[in-house]
Amino acid sequence: LGIHVRVHTLDSLRYRNFRLMWASTIFLSGAFWVQELVIGWLTYHLTQDPLLTTLALGLVTLPYLLAAPVGGLLADLLDRRKFLVANLAYQAAITAGFATVVALDLTETWHIFAFIVAVGLSWAISDPTRFAIVANTVPRQNLVNAFALNGLAFSSTHLVVPAVAGLLMVLLGPSPTLLLASVLYLGAAVATIVMDLPRVDRQET
Repeated sequence: LGIHVRVHTLDSLRYRNFRLMWASTIFLSGAFWVQELVIGWLTYHLTQDPLLTTLALGLVTLPYLLAAPVGGLLADLLDRRKFLVANLAYQAAITAGFATVVALDLTETWHIFAFIVAVGLSWAISDPTRFAIVANTVPRQNLVNAFALNGLAFSSTHLVVPAVAGLLMVLLGPSPTLLLASVLYLGAAVATIVMDLPRVDRQET
């Protein structure tokens, strides 16, 4: 007897909005890993201090302690898609601004930490909105699959992007590499802005 087995691993990718959200997550994840590599290199290059370098790499998570609840509130009050696009545009802008500071050779240690806190705040505020949008892109029965694929999109770039960013660091330096992160943030914004989320979805979550 023939046995028909349907593989459900990629089911959520059948939905256009989820595919766009998945692409946005890949771009966003790529920007994060590029940013982490450059921050680590810059901090150690300036300070020659392993402790400060470790603090710089870990500081991005600190704003979650205070800002994440605010992000959850905003996810319920605001248009999620527009809010996320605005946040991604902000991340692209401050990353490009920091890249300019680095290009002009004006970088001081406090610049690095200020940049990390600014980016960390935006991540902490926008993450609840991003997770809520994932839930808005597929039917309820596909939620587990959608979140699993979204998590895979974020983690999979860790295998490739740091190597590419490291090569760019060697060939072009930290400032152009940071500009790549800025472009990736913009790519995430574009993928998000072309989504078409029905208003009713916001009310159901």
